[in-house]
Amino acid sequence: MVFAADQSNRGKVSEVFQLAPIVGLTVCRTRAFNDGQWRALQTFPSVYDENVFQALDFVVSEAKKNKIRVILSLVNNWSDYGGKQQYVKWGKDDGCNVTSDDDFFTDPTLRTYYKNHVKARLEMQTQ
Repeated sequence: MVFAADQSNRGKVSEVFQLAPIVGLTVCRTRAFNDGQWRALQTFPSVYDENVFQALDFVVSEAKKNKIRVILSLVNNWSDYGGKQQYVKWGKDDGCNVTSDDDFFTDPTLRTYYKNHVKARLEMQTQ
């Protein structure tokens, strides 16, 4: 998705999906998240970059054209591409009393941020 956000790289994304069935690939996993960082899909809770969102749509579309099933990862356990650490930062910025990245799993506000992100992915719409 981040790669496909650059229009000049989209041909490379298409090429990978065209070659994948030749080597037996039928399923791939890709990120459906990039939170609060460079080329972020979700710049703030429930706020999306339309260009990056369209890049994700492009990746899913190219996979479908080539009969590749896609598993969409919706968050990362580590700080790469934002992950739960970014949700905690957003919570702190919004005044939540969070002290650990693991508060991602229990804090009601952070859980709501994530649930809204999942809902937006399921509905494939931006705000």
